[in-house]
Amino acid sequence: MVTGNSTVDTIPLCVDLDGTLIRSDLLWESALRLLARQPLYLFALPFWLLRGRAYLKSEIARRVELNAATLPYRSEFLDFLRAEHARGRHLVLATASNRQLAESVAAHLGLFAEVIASDHQNNLRAKTKAATLVKRFGSRGFDYAGNSAADEPVWREARQALVVGGAHRRLVRRLSQTAEDCRVFASQRHPWRACLRLLRPHQWAKNIIVFAPLLTAHQLRNLPHLRAAALAFLAFSLCA
Repeated sequence: MVTGNSTVDTIPLCVDLDGTLIRSDLLWESALRLLARQPLYLFALPFWLLRGRAYLKSEIARRVELNAATLPYRSEFLDFLRAEHARGRHLVLATASNRQLAESVAAHLGLFAEVIASDHQNNLRAKTKAATLVKRFGSRGFDYAGNSAADEPVWREARQALVVGGAHRRLVRRLSQTAEDCRVFASQRHPWRACLRLLRPHQWAKNIIVFAPLLTAHQLRNLPHLRAAALAFLAFSLCA
């Protein structure tokens, strides 16, 4: 999908991380790494989440050492970014992931001149990301690569919308009507992935809070109560 045009585009290209540059979500990647090493942090997650997603991401990032080389990158899109970087394009990693983890990815790839990311107070997502990029580059002063409906506020402010992955056709149609230019980096669809996406597992973390009463009441060894909480967690997750 890389053209032979060697002209340097002076408009910066801002790139989302979760679901765009990589096929997964850094929050889940880092949370699973943390729990694999220290399972008891499972009971801290709901309390961190009560203070906001930005705080949750920050607390997890503080405790996890990310190996950016092992992440599931989108190879075709990454090849495109490498070609743009080789032409001298200004690339920006603009992500809702925590800055510490985002900088690990940027350092590993060596493609991004800037990293704009979440900190312990601000979750750089959707309208917040759009406002931040407009403040930095101006409306229509940047191109943006994303993968989901959460990126629509950013695409509306971008000159060119780059849609990466298996985005829904309706989303692509809407962008074609609102963005000055829309480019799609399609990926091969798999039925089981489509079903998993419908379940929205990225929303399940907040449902861990159903275990909080058992923790505070020291009832984690009460099997009937634990089974009930597990069923509640499953029910809430399937309805996410």
